[in-house]
Amino acid sequence: MLPVGFTNESIEELAVQGWFYSIDKMTDAFYADAVYNVKALESLGMTFMGQYARFNEDTKADGTLSGIDGNVYGLAVNAQWGMVTLGVAYNEAKSDDGKWINNGLGGGPYYTSMEEWTIGWMEDEKAYQLQAIIDMKDAGVEGLSFTTLYGEFKSAPVNVKMIEWDIIATYEYDDALSADVSYASLNDKNDNQNSGSDAGYDRFLARISYRF
Repeated sequence: MLPVGFTNESIEELAVQGWFYSIDKMTDAFYADAVYNVKALESLGMTFMGQYARFNEDTKADGTLSGIDGNVYGLAVNAQWGMVTLGVAYNEAKSDDGKWINNGLGGGPYYTSMEEWTIGWMEDEKAYQLQAIIDMKDAGVEGLSFTTLYGEFKSAPVNVKMIEWDIIATYEYDDALSADVSYASLNDKNDNQNSGSDAGYDRFLARISYRF
């Protein structure tokens, strides 16, 4: 794998980055995003984000093409007022017939990525996400936050529609110790994501992390 990247923060409140990854026998991927922060009012902060990714398929070890090929576009806006942040995000993946994009190296950098579901691995997928975050710092509990996410993912070529709800509680005791609890509920609206059967499920996770 060959990674090359750049970042630029020379303009106040604007951050831009770009990365190129050549993943052997899988794909060549280019990714770029921009984040702009603005103070709309004294008590209201806005964050505007845009992202783009391009995947070019590579030849696998068996001589066939990997199928990982296409473009990803994304937009997101967050508004923060006091201890509450509200956000909306949209992603669209465009690929030729029989091709798809993937999540890169990990869960994917996409704005609509949820605890379980992302836009990876399906043709011509569209997704949007709504989020609400409550930071309990102003209520006197430093490091504690609650997040609720709603995401909807659609792929017309394979007639798939997935809906996911996430509820997450995170507590950061200090720079080393943190804990989070999350619940994810997935609903396969067309009951055909898992080779023609219902792929919906519920997942609960509790985790404690300590960084040395």
